[in-house]
Amino acid sequence: MNIAIIFVILIGIAAVAITLGLTKITDEEDKKYDSGKSTSNMLVLYIIILPILVILVGIAASMAVFS
Repeated sequence: MNIAIIFVILIGIAAVAITLGLTKITDEEDKKYDSGKSTSNMLVLYIIILPILVILVGIAASMAVFS
């Protein structure tokens, strides 16, 4: 059960790091901000990465329940 909790915490940290990495804007990029690029970055997060994280959290939760 302790392994599952650590696994869920690591997944949460990875999700925060990915979100911050995708939404980071430098001063140079701020001058030429493109909402389309921002939208495509968020689509990558929500369509590709989020389902993978949900599956991994589900596996970790089932490990916690059945261990």
